[in-house]
Amino acid sequence: MKRAFDRIRLRELRRAKRLKGIEFAKRIGCSNDHLSRIENGGTSPSRKLVERMAKVLRVPAESLYVAEAMAGALSTRSREENELLGAFRRLSPQQADYVVALALSLADGGSLDAAAAAAQGYMAVQESRRASAAQAGKPARRGGTDGRQA
Repeated sequence: MKRAFDRIRLRELRRAKRLKGIEFAKRIGCSNDHLSRIENGGTSPSRKLVERMAKVLRVPAESLYVAEAMAGALSTRSREENELLGAFRRLSPQQADYVVALALSLADGGSLDAAAAAAQGYMAVQESRRASAAQAGKPARRGGTDGRQA
């Protein structure tokens, strides 16, 4: 069976070890740009580089590969995630709050109707906080963790 490099697993393992891309790239002996291209699917690493990655991450090199049939599914999912992320970045802070609340509710197993109701409730709380902050003369912060202002 043919194998393909699992770039998604690489990124997950690197982040789990709390290694920044630039630090990891230095430790495996490649440029940060090359590592970025690998993690984003622009190129595949050499066998030697995979072995160095595995050593730094303290995992078997084989764990950084998937069956080629699985790689196609991972690639499709990644494209969809990138599309979603691009659309999300174009939303207003209020719209982004709603989408996050909706997604979290769905991810927790809620139905679409229940998720929409939960998101509406979340938005009502956020609006109340913004109104209170405005009355107090403070800038309102978004409900998320990225620090953008409403």
